[in-house]
Amino acid sequence: MTSKWNGRRDLDALIENVEKLTGRRGNGLHRALTLQDLADLNIIGIRRSSVSGGSKLIPIPPPSKPGNTTSTVERPTLPQGMQGYGGFGAILIRWNVPDYAGHSHTEIWKASPDEEGNAPSLSDAVMIGTTRATLFSDVVSTGATFYFWLRHVNVKDIPGPYTDEGGLYVETSVDISRVIDEIGEQLEDSELIAFLRQDIAQTGETFDNMWGVKQQAGDIQAGIGLLAKEDGTSQVAIAASSVVIFDPNQDTEEGQPTLSPLFAIDDGNVVIPRALIRKATIQILDAQIITADKVVSGISMESPVITGGTFYGGDAFFGVGGPYGGYHTHITNDGRVYTDDLYASGYIFGSEIHGTSVYSSAVHSTSITGGSIYGARITTIQNYYACLGDNHSARAYPWNGGLSVACLPRFNGHNEVGAGHNDSGWKSLTSNLYSAGDLTTPTHVDEVRRFRFRTIAPGAFRIKMCAPRAGGTRFGGFRLALMNSYGHIVATSDSFTSALGHSRALRAGDTFTCGQMTFVVETAIYNASSEYAQQMGMAYRGSGGMYCVFRNAKTLYGVGWTTNPSSTHRLAIRQESAHDYGGFKTIIDWDVNNAIDPR
Repeated sequence: MTSKWNGRRDLDALIENVEKLTGRRGNGLHRALTLQDLADLNIIGIRRSSVSGGSKLIPIPPPSKPGNTTSTVERPTLPQGMQGYGGFGAILIRWNVPDYAGHSHTEIWKASPDEEGNAPSLSDAVMIGTTRATLFSDVVSTGATFYFWLRHVNVKDIPGPYTDEGGLYVETSVDISRVIDEIGEQLEDSELIAFLRQDIAQTGETFDNMWGVKQQAGDIQAGIGLLAKEDGTSQVAIAASSVVIFDPNQDTEEGQPTLSPLFAIDDGNVVIPRALIRKATIQILDAQIITADKVVSGISMESPVITGGTFYGGDAFFGVGGPYGGYHTHITNDGRVYTDDLYASGYIFGSEIHGTSVYSSAVHSTSITGGSIYGARITTIQNYYACLGDNHSARAYPWNGGLSVACLPRFNGHNEVGAGHNDSGWKSLTSNLYSAGDLTTPTHVDEVRRFRFRTIAPGAFRIKMCAPRAGGTRFGGFRLALMNSYGHIVATSDSFTSALGHSRALRAGDTFTCGQMTFVVETAIYNASSEYAQQMGMAYRGSGGMYCVFRNAKTLYGVGWTTNPSSTHRLAIRQESAHDYGGFKTIIDWDVNNAIDPR
């Protein structure tokens, strides 16, 4: 690879290398990067040394950005508020939000008791995961016991202290089916159960420590028994397909007990109308209403609607079918937001916006405060005027009460319309040009093409119209109109003809009105030569036609402040006497200087 620098030892080589270093020569990629450049990019800070009279510059870490605490990195603190919850197949560990600057993540460590059930030490633990959230779920088996430790790590990969040396003891609930099997094994070995399972004829012999009663009707047997063992344990067994306990002293109905069970076993199901249970382990819970001070889930919670509440930590996903993990919006556990579309009203407060594009010509309903925007041309509010739509007062946008209706100091534009013979439809001249008081425009419309005052200056509109001869002794003509946003005609001018001798022919200096607007004729040429048709880009029909130029006088444009589309004003034109070889073309130019008050 050839060197980008000139290695000769002469003045020309020195000048060439210096010009490359300063960016004055070449493509600028070899320009020297100075300490000031790095400081401007907030990569470093600069301070002057206290020695040598303070003339030496020393690079230092960059200053903190407003509202950004990660530039100051502190040593991790001891995790606080550690708690553990054991379910059936998972353990949930939670802790408080770290209270030091520069936090990166939290490590989770775990160890099991030894074969004799003794508690492990921290040296036996292994790291099972890391997270930036304040929750961690560990999927384990039922009836398991573990000890857990935590420690925080900062962005410089410096770990902090572990939690309590003894660890946090957490166990999962036992498998209900295993408990049922164990009880079944105990029933098989029980003397009382064996007695209750004997035939009635074989139960004549009883034991001193056991009492039992059995009854039989056909093949159906039932019984109850008590057993006291020498080891201090006892059993009560009931042999029945259903068991009911009720209060015979309840209010009666026509002298009969209500038979509302206090406790019942029927068809293998236990029925308890009311229960006070201090601790219960339930493997599958089907409930209609659950009221609790705290609900902890080790793996997941699913619900179509969650109302109210506050969410801390973890990831959030919204809108199935998007590009972010299968969703349209993803909020990560470290605070980043990935989304397809973001709609905002009011204000957006933040620090920096990088690598994005803003399309269309206006941004509405949003203020960006205190941030940095890279790679864009910024037009501040000082470059706009607030509109006085009724010549006297300003208004705010209906869709954002905090922003005034505004316009650029100056703008201009151009539009062309035309029609062939037999076409007498209205042609809009200014469909995208808004009067000062027009509040019907949608938020995405280019708002800079708006007048500052209801009164507009002379010559804001300049219209050139060419109507060739219609054939024979007939001539084309035109009529001007004011059209609203719905395309309905609000007002029209007179109908003007291209026949010179006609009473409705225009002449230079004439004025005419269209609604509240007044126009002045600058040029009116009849039997025009081919040069005028060529100027308008039209085919020359020969033997004349009309070429006319007119502009607005100092006049009113629009009806003042309005949110009614039917009250808005646009300029429109149409062809009169549209037949034979008729046709016309119209060119409108506008030059609006809002810096000048035309009132």
